[in-house]
Amino acid sequence: MNLSINEQSSPGVQAAYLQTLPAIRERCTRVFDLAKEGKLEHFDYHQEHESAVIDFCVQIIQRDFGSNYASASSLDKPWYHVS
Repeated sequence: MNLSINEQSSPGVQAAYLQTLPAIRERCTRVFDLAKEGKLEHFDYHQEHESAVIDFCVQIIQRDFGSNYASASSLDKPWYHVS
């Protein structure tokens, strides 16, 4: 599958792309960059709370999956998102 879209792509192709991990990572990076710049309308980014949020996410993953991280593969290895 081609992992890019443009204005000429059909809505179906665009929707399929937006469901891919590269597209999700790209969008998350954009939102995170805006948050760090204080440019989000409804949320504020507090870097000083980042490690507590990471710890919370790790606890949830451990609660739900224990040490069997292979069963969490549908989450796309959540460690990527916090590294």
